[in-house]
Amino acid sequence: MFLFKARSRSLREQRRYRHEMILFFHSLSLYLVAGYDFNSSWELVSESLLRGMSRPLRDCLKISQGGVLSDVFRSVQVSFPIQGIRPWLGVLGQFYENGTELVSAIRQLTELLEAEQAMDMENHQRCLPTRLNLILIVFFLPPALMLLMTPLVLGVWETLLD
Repeated sequence: MFLFKARSRSLREQRRYRHEMILFFHSLSLYLVAGYDFNSSWELVSESLLRGMSRPLRDCLKISQGGVLSDVFRSVQVSFPIQGIRPWLGVLGQFYENGTELVSAIRQLTELLEAEQAMDMENHQRCLPTRLNLILIVFFLPPALMLLMTPLVLGVWETLLD
């Protein structure tokens, strides 16, 4: 039972992290499309969104005092909570260091995260009817059977006693 709770908590955390990263990258791409450079866009998005983000993401994505954005990308490759996103953030860091245009890369990364989130939700919804049926069977079937069978049992009991 503990293993199931730990696994489901981990899945919930990954879903939350993924959702927060989708919001972060959408905001970042909007600033870039509006004409801001990447450093100032990252700082503006960090100021506005990181306060509401979970602690592991906040620690990974914020720029330390006097730090450089490339340092953030290096640390994210090692310590980011979702392992599947680490290589993509590394690629984004390489694009940043090489001076490549980042808007399309950020959009692609956001689309990848959204597709992964959608697949995860579809899998979650696929097992949901089974769980609901189990709840119905355990909690509603015994009282329903008691309501249906009690008059029959009482009638048989009265005929046996007479």
